Amino acid sequence: MSILIVDDKIFDIVLYNLGRYQDCPYFMPMGADCETTFKRLHAAMHKSYAERYKNASSVPKYKPYAAYSAIKEIPPLISVCQLLKYMQCINYQIETNKPTFYEKDAIKRLNDLITQLKNGILRSMPNYENALWTEIVQNKSNEVI
Repeated sequence: MSILIVDDKIFDIVLYNLGRYQDCPYFMPMGADCETTFKRLHAAMHKSYAERYKNASSVPKYKPYAAYSAIKEIPPLISVCQLLKYMQCINYQIETNKPTFYEKDAIKRLNDLITQLKNGILRSMPNYENALWTEIVQNKSNEVI
């Protein structure tokens, strides 16, 4: 797998939009330490990149993620599906051989958020909402119901 450095603006967009979805059913944001978690994820991503390409001249000098304090413009509002995709992208870029305790915790929190978003998206689908829970499906016409 190749590792990419995700633009800081993506981190800004994710953080900004996480606050928007805190009232959505099935979604429980991380709380006040959300910014710290994403700073740790950002550091773990850079660490993963440096470990993977340690002999390459393309390894950029690490600059810590400033999060909200550095936002110069309001990030765009995105759909919950786009938010999920950005979070999955961030998660995919983290592959460090020696994660710290705090990096492991941040990765776990990100995975928990991804799972919550997936569940929320699934539960918002009409076919899922209308699917039977314990009743046996009666389908004599062999059509998909």
